[in-house]
This record gives sequence, C-alpha cells and structure tokens, in this order.
Amino acid sequence: MRIKRTLYIASTALTLCAGSGSQANEPMSAIDWLSRPVLDLSPLSLDATNGLIKPLNEPETVTDASVPNVTVAPLGAPSVAGVGLLNTTVTGLPITLWETSRTPILEALLGTLPPQAPLPSAQSLLFMVLMAEAAPPADEPDRFLAARLRALSDRGAVATADEMLRLISDPKPAALAPITADLALLLGDTGLMCREAVRHSTPEVSAALKVYCLAQLGQWDEAVTTLEVRFALGDIPQDTHNRLLRFLDPELSESLPNLAPPSAVSLSALDFRLMTAAGSPLPSAALPLRFAVADLSGDLGRKARLEAAERLVRAGAIGEAQLFAAYSERRPAASGGVWDRAQVIIALDAALQGDTQLEALKSQIDGAFEVMVKSGLAGPFAKHYAPKLEDAAVPVKHWLRLALLTSKYERHAQAVSNDATDLAFERSIAVGDPQNAPDAQGEAIVAAWAMETLPIEMKQAREEGRLGELILRTLSWLSRGADGDNRSLTRSLGTLRLIGLEDTARRAALELRLGADTLR
Repeated sequence: MRIKRTLYIASTALTLCAGSGSQANEPMSAIDWLSRPVLDLSPLSLDATNGLIKPLNEPETVTDASVPNVTVAPLGAPSVAGVGLLNTTVTGLPITLWETSRTPILEALLGTLPPQAPLPSAQSLLFMVLMAEAAPPADEPDRFLAARLRALSDRGAVATADEMLRLISDPKPAALAPITADLALLLGDTGLMCREAVRHSTPEVSAALKVYCLAQLGQWDEAVTTLEVRFALGDIPQDTHNRLLRFLDPELSESLPNLAPPSAVSLSALDFRLMTAAGSPLPSAALPLRFAVADLSGDLGRKARLEAAERLVRAGAIGEAQLFAAYSERRPAASGGVWDRAQVIIALDAALQGDTQLEALKSQIDGAFEVMVKSGLAGPFAKHYAPKLEDAAVPVKHWLRLALLTSKYERHAQAVSNDATDLAFERSIAVGDPQNAPDAQGEAIVAAWAMETLPIEMKQAREEGRLGELILRTLSWLSRGADGDNRSLTRSLGTLRLIGLEDTARRAALELRLGADTLR
C-alpha cells in the first residue's frame, strides 16, 4: 500500500524536524462621476441592465447583457491591487474609489452586507464596485484586493473572482494565496494553483493544502511524509488528516473511523473538495453560497442543479437565462418545491408558443409571477419574460408588474394611460416622482425623493473622496430598509439619489413594491 510504504520516511522526517524549530514552522461632485451606464463584463453574466447609472435624460443605451466588443484588461491602476474587470470608462466611478479609505473599515462594511442582498439592484451595485478598477486603500492594498475577491466568491460569483485574479501576473502577492486556493478548489481547476503553492511555499499556504497539492502533482511519497510530519506538529487537524489519508489512499477508508461531515460554518473549500474525492459529496443547498457553483455541473442530479441555479440567480451571480433553460430541459421528475417552479415555467412557455386563448394565457402569467415572487425570483422572471409578453400583445395590467422590473421601467410606466389606476404609486416611482403613498413603506419612499442633503456621515465621506465606503454604507442601510426599517429605507434611497444613483434608487423602490425583494 502506497501510504504504508512511506510511513517509515514520514517517521524519520518527523524525528529530524523535532530538532529544528525553524524548519518545523516553515510552511508551507458632484454627480458627474457617476454618469455612464454600467455594462456587463462578468464571466458569470452579471446583468448589465441592472447596473443602474444610466443618465435619466439619455435614451436607453443597453438592452441586454452582451458586450461583444469590449476588451477586459487592467488599465492604469496604481498597483496590481487596483485590478478590476470594469474600468473607469465603463463604470463612471473614479479611480480614487477606495484610495482614501482604510482597509479594516472597508472589510467591516463588507461583513455587514448579507451574502445575498435583499434586492437585485443592491446586489448589482455591490458587484459593480467590487469589480471596478480603482486604486486600493494605501494602508493594506493586497489585503483589500483579497477582501474584494472573497466578497465576490461569498456571493456565488466564484468565476468572476477567478477572472479578476487571472489579471494579476505570477507570482501573486502572498496575501492572495488563501483566496487563490479557495477559488481553484471551488472551480475544480487546481493545476496551476497547486504548482504555485508547492513552488512558492509561504506561511499563507496551509499544511493541508500543501499535502493535497503534492498529491495532485503526483508526488505521493512527499505528500504522505508531509502529512504525517505536519499532523504530528499540530499543523493539520485530526478530521482533515483523516480526509487527506482517504484522499491519498482510498483503501485506508475501511480502517479509519467514520467522519462526520464538516459543519457548514467551518467548511473549507479544501474539505469540500476532499469529501467529493472520497465519494461523499456535500449537497450545496445547506452550505454557503460559494459552494453552489459545484452543483451546476449536475453531478448530484437535476434537482441539486436547479436549486443551485436558483440560489445563484437570486444572488445575481449567474444570468437568469441559464436558470430558465434548465427549468425547460425536460419534464419535472417529481412535484413540490423546485419541480413545481419548473412545471409552471414549462406550462408558460408552451402557452406562449401555442394557440392558447388570451384568458388562459393571462391566468398562466399571473400564476407564474406569483410562484416566482414567493420563491424570490420575481426580478429574474420579469427580465426573462417581459419582452416575450410584450410581443404577445398581452393586456398591460397583466404584464406591467413585470415590465416595471426591467431596465425599461420608465418607458413602460409612461406608456400607461394617466387614468389607469393599476400600480399608480409604482408608476410614479418609475418616472421619478413618487406620490400618493398607500402605506408606511410608500411614505418612506416618498420621503427619500424629498431629501435635499446627505446624512452628515455620508456628506463627510463624499467630501473626503471615500466614495466606495459611502456606497457600502448605503447598501447596508438599504438591506435594513428592505427588511422593514423605513427610516433606513429613506436614508438609503435618498443617499443613492444624491450621489447620482437615481436609477438604482428607482429600481430598488420598485423591487420592494413589486415583490422582487428576497427577504419577504
């Protein structure tokens, strides 16, 4: 057995390391700065039409998420830590977005934001600032870049974070080693990462990862030796040690104690990959969002794939077309939950493609929309189906809710007759003049449009050029506002408007009113 053959080597190496402490510890303005539409350059199809910095007095310039003639490259950032997929000419954000802020404060603010924002518009804005090319904070630039990448990964945009990472030449800053390893493990593409981890062993490369990478590179004997030595030195936990043993030699599984699955809170990307390699893959449904990417492969079945796609679409990490195509691949295998949503979508597609009577079609539309609202998928549903329903000449009142959740919300609101009463308040939001609020939430929205000055802390942040920090604080308020805190709702929407993000403010308000918020 391979491992038995090298146990003597490991034992000898441990004896030698015990006499060498150093070896034992060696490792492993003004509004004009937001004046352009945001385009979609994310490899995971972040929706360009959610990007929300469209000047209100200009015609629509973006109608879908495709950007066929844009080259992505780091352009003029002061250091590699300022790298981004969206340059300043695309975002309209200044190169100084983060420069005068402090890294610990920005990390703390990112930590206050939920992995899945309650509103699609909020998630789109967050993705944009995380992907923006901009000078990093002066205090710890590499640490902040790692924080940006981890924030994207934690929200399911694993491939997006990996794409940003690939813009940085090797060898990468040591601070990026942990997130580099996690992204490679989550995507199942560890070749280059492992070569770098073994070639440039640093304190940031964990002992367990080094063992895994040695094995991946075919250096089995050295992997076993390293495993036993570092385990004896306390650098590798017992459970991880046993998982690595199973990975190195599956024949040992029968002689090792059964392992309980790692807790979702403490689960690492390496443990996740080791469980998969051992034939005990963990379904991602109960795990943090970053692990959902693995289930898109379909290896754990169609249900797991659909549920993962739903989670990632809600989070804005993949485009809605991927989900609706997956729904329609074939008839549901069962009923309940995701299967019911798939059946509703299949029935609606059939109705749109066939000779369905108008009354039956209207019923299908209303029923599908209610199902999507309850599952937190109203926004993606609207973006996918509103254009199809407009082409089908469906009466306005049966698709206006959907139309107001698309990038053309203002045009559709203006096209409705003034004497129409359906969604009157929502239409007033869409044209930028909310009035006649029907409830307390509506009053909070009206108050946001009445704000004339920024809250004092926001005013100071803007004057000091801490615009990225200002946006993160506003998103934190917006999250609380979506959860029922009307004071925070007014402050967040009003701040968005006063810093030039009128489009984001309108979208957020419409999403709250029309059921696109995922916290309800």
